[in-house]
Amino acid sequence: MSKPGMRFRPMLVSQVAEVAGEQRETIRTREKLGVYGFERAGGWKRYTDFETLVIAVHAALKRAVKDDDLAQIGCALAGKAIMDEWIKDEEGTPYFDEETFKRERFLFFWRDDAGEWTGEIAATVGEIEAMVNGRIVESYSETPIFTTVNLATILKKALIRMLEVQIKAEMAAKDRLPLPNPAASTEGT
Repeated sequence: MSKPGMRFRPMLVSQVAEVAGEQRETIRTREKLGVYGFERAGGWKRYTDFETLVIAVHAALKRAVKDDDLAQIGCALAGKAIMDEWIKDEEGTPYFDEETFKRERFLFFWRDDAGEWTGEIAATVGEIEAMVNGRIVESYSETPIFTTVNLATILKKALIRMLEVQIKAEMAAKDRLPLPNPAASTEGT
C-alpha cells in the first residue's frame, strides 16, 4: 500500500449488528428494503468494511434524527464521500484512506419547496456555519426546518466499534486454537 489506509476482515451480520447497535433482523429487513443503497446476494455471507460502515452510519443517524428519510439521505451522502476517498492497493482492492476518519464533516439537511428532505455535506465548521446562517435568513420567507449532524463523530465512533469487534473476534479465534504441545516439539531431537 502506497498510502496509509485501513482494511477490515469481512464481518458476520451479528458483528455488523454489534458495530451498528442494532438487531440482526433489523439490518436484514432494511437490507431487503434497499435502505442502505447497495445490493447483496441472498444467503449466508459476510459484510465488507464499506457495507459495515454504511450500516453503522445509517443506524447512528436514525438514532440521532429519528427520521427514516434523513437517515437514508445521510447514509447515501456518507457512503458517496467514503467511496470518493477510497484508495486501492496494487491489485486494485479498495480500502479506507486514513484521512477519511480525520476530516471534519457535517451533514446539513433542510426541507425543499415540496416539503421533502434534502441534504449535503459540509467539510468545515465555517462551511456548516454559513449553511446554517443562510438557512436562518431564508427561514423568514420560507420553510424554517433544517438540522445538522456531525458526521465526523459518527464515522469515528463507527470505526472504533469496527476495530473493537475485529479485535474481539481475533481474541475469540485465538482462544479456540489448540495450544502447541511443547513436548511434541522436542520429540525426535
